[in-house]
Amino acid sequence: MVIQCCGLSSPHALLNRSLQKVKQTFELSVLSHFWLLDEFLPPMLSSGRGHWVTLSSVAGLTGQPHHTSMAASQFAVQGLSEALAQQYWKKPNIHVTLVHIYPFLLSADLKSNIRLRLLPRKSSQIIRDLLDTGVDFG
Repeated sequence: MVIQCCGLSSPHALLNRSLQKVKQTFELSVLSHFWLLDEFLPPMLSSGRGHWVTLSSVAGLTGQPHHTSMAASQFAVQGLSEALAQQYWKKPNIHVTLVHIYPFLLSADLKSNIRLRLLPRKSSQIIRDLLDTGVDFG
């Protein structure tokens, strides 16, 4: 099983961002998935079993002001996960799971200006338990 969770939030106005920061965001958030796929997918396929889990930000579901590069990179991660799932869905023991993380539900202090609050914050242990439930570790 491989669990991949990479993202780099660099809040900025669309026209006040550096291309270097955008490149860093995409290298960490998107290209890292390809590097790990190159390393770990062939052994999964040759053994006939494996589980690829991607933890993605809620930024992959909806864009937020001042999080343009993060949203674009997380939409790319979601597309990659969906394509991977479609490519291997006929292989019975190769599983692909995409989990969207809602960082503003955690009780930890995050350096973020995300202000959306739909539900009360939860402890990180509760979030871990929910991930355990959503991902078959067997």
